[in-house]
Amino acid sequence: MRRGAIRTSVALAVASTLVAVGIAIGAASWNTVSSPNPGANGPYVARYLREVTAASSKAVWAVGGVGGRSIIARWTGTSWRLESLPHPTTYTLRAIDTNGSTVWALGADSTSIVVLKRVGSAWQYSAIPGSPSSTFLTDLAVQSDKDVWVVGSTSSSVAALAYHWNGTNWSSQPPPVPSGASGVQLNRVEHIPGTSRVIGVGYYVKAFHFYPYAVEWTGSGWKALATASTPQGELDGVVVRSASYAWAVGFDNPNASYSKSLIEHWNGSRWQRVSSPNRAFGNYLMSVDARSNSDIWAAGYVSDTKGYHTLAEHWNGSRWSLATMPNPNPSFDLLFGISFVPGTSTFWAVGTKGPARPALVGATTLIQRCTSC
Repeated sequence: MRRGAIRTSVALAVASTLVAVGIAIGAASWNTVSSPNPGANGPYVARYLREVTAASSKAVWAVGGVGGRSIIARWTGTSWRLESLPHPTTYTLRAIDTNGSTVWALGADSTSIVVLKRVGSAWQYSAIPGSPSSTFLTDLAVQSDKDVWVVGSTSSSVAALAYHWNGTNWSSQPPPVPSGASGVQLNRVEHIPGTSRVIGVGYYVKAFHFYPYAVEWTGSGWKALATASTPQGELDGVVVRSASYAWAVGFDNPNASYSKSLIEHWNGSRWQRVSSPNRAFGNYLMSVDARSNSDIWAAGYVSDTKGYHTLAEHWNGSRWSLATMPNPNPSFDLLFGISFVPGTSTFWAVGTKGPARPALVGATTLIQRCTSC
């Protein structure tokens, strides 16, 4: 069922049309930034960052792990530094989000869903009581300390996993299951700005095929949103600018050896697929964020006969274009998350780089930045 989980773990282990498709752009300049890599090198060592979020130019956080240890790195304005976490070896962190003033991270241990909240300069640990142990967690959305969503999937239910924090209690709020579906997973969730409503995207499985899936929390319950289902595919990232303007990204035909990028646009009444460019072989978009409605970036990776390479695409208000991205290790560079820094023209992207395993030297975290986007 968990195609998104499978796609990411494989990458870590070996590593109707609206507009015309654009060509590679040259105005934006992406560069690799030095990032922390705790632990000793060795065969099969995988260091990675799964998601990044930004409050300001001096407060950016990225979450990931190495060898069973969870890590959170913080950009101070001059360098990336590891944060001190409460018992980091007992859980795995997968997501992080901020509303500009409060920061939350999401993970899981062997028995429950784990959330970390930054209080002052320290991280406070808690678990969601009664949550199933057989969970795959993917994302969280923070509107305030009294409005937080956690999403993913669980093997104990056909429905996707969704929990809401109201400032006092966590409540399970599973979204609707499409007719005939054998499984549903939410990969990303984001608040509609200025509201308590959220939009979540992912996929559902029906007759062994994977289809894009989207839902909206209206304030009292979930509402299914019709997605473009031809071709098949899954959605892995979403950015919501308003109730009538959002973008979701992912890849089509997940059962294929090499999929192509999938981008859909929400106009307030329906999702519609938009043409997007592709490099040779497989193209997988994992995350998307926006500076404005005419400055949107999506990040992921290309899979080809030589390995894995970073992938980024840009929307300029009229078309999507491929960007030139650095690849520190040409055979094993992947991006999993991207975030815009409020009040700037900067985007950060995070992932993993290094030799394909097994290798004598382990893979390391990858952080890239565009300051002129």
